[in-house]
Amino acid sequence: MIAIQRNPGVIFLLFLFAFFSLDVQAPISFYGTQFLGLFSLVVIRFLVYPKISSNSLKLFFCVVVLLEILCFLQNLYIKQEILILVYQRVIFLLSVGILLYDYLILTKDEVLKKALSIFIILMSVIVMLQFIGFYFLNLDRSLLDFGLLLGGEESRTWYSGNWLYRPTGVTSEPAIFVGVQFGLLTIQYLIDKDAKLSKLLGVLSLVLSMSFLGLILAGLFLIIVYSKNITNYIVGSFALFAFYIFSFEMINERIDKFTKGEDGSNNVKIEAFNYFISDPSITLFGYGFLFRSEGKPQFYDALLDLTFYLNSLTIFGVLIGSIILFYFFSFLFKSRTTIKEKMLILLALIKLSNPSVLFFTLFISLCFIILKRRNL
Repeated sequence: MIAIQRNPGVIFLLFLFAFFSLDVQAPISFYGTQFLGLFSLVVIRFLVYPKISSNSLKLFFCVVVLLEILCFLQNLYIKQEILILVYQRVIFLLSVGILLYDYLILTKDEVLKKALSIFIILMSVIVMLQFIGFYFLNLDRSLLDFGLLLGGEESRTWYSGNWLYRPTGVTSEPAIFVGVQFGLLTIQYLIDKDAKLSKLLGVLSLVLSMSFLGLILAGLFLIIVYSKNITNYIVGSFALFAFYIFSFEMINERIDKFTKGEDGSNNVKIEAFNYFISDPSITLFGYGFLFRSEGKPQFYDALLDLTFYLNSLTIFGVLIGSIILFYFFSFLFKSRTTIKEKMLILLALIKLSNPSVLFFTLFISLCFIILKRRNL
């Protein structure tokens, strides 16, 4: 008879990482991996390990009830159907994280290290193959797009016309890939500082994504992780300079567009924040998980992309958002983490900005698990 493994194994973790990372505009992604996939993992978790702590149960019911109440209150003045729909998705993702928590905390360090290394390498190789396929093999971008390959919408691979192709991995745009990959690298650094190949390929994939944020985070990661003495600072500075030279035209064009108010990615963030402070109700109680829908202004695209620090306020309002930020910073700075680890976590939350971001729940869960073990 085959004994069922009580602790999460590498295969379980790889499926978990994949389901929380495959983020393309395709039905198989939303209904398949995100809904049925994650739900299946929760079912397997309870079949293998049916126990759940009272604290997890309390948190589960509190999160569901409080978010449903907040959704109802915000809908009184937002009055958009998309708000309700996204709230239910967020509640589902958070519920998955909470219900899996007691099982994931049983994961052995070596198993988590191995799963992280394998998945980071896999994500990196996908981006590298997309980069090589387009620039060296002249493959059509449709053959490299996971969104199209899975029967969904085209990913945002182009920048400034057709001259620059940006690999997106298994996500719908480079910045989303950067958020996931940098989050994985951060988690890996918390538990496995000796990792070499996966770390190197992970940073390289951030650069190859051709994302402005990816280039910056790759440089900062190298400086933070390898800054032991003045030599490392010099090497890190040269690395940043090399990244700048590598993407000189893209970065300067991005800066020029931003100063002229033509950068559709960053200037809409300013409009999104102005929307937040435009109405006392929205400022106090937030605008919730509001996505852009048909007929709405372009700045709606940026409403949930203002970093964790601003989105905590804009989504939940200054009252609840301030409490969330106070608890977060209190927990982080009281935790047994080094300055380097704190910096990486803070940087990861630039793109993993809120619970509507698919990978956010897994990132927060694994961070809590790793840091809780240190406090035991």
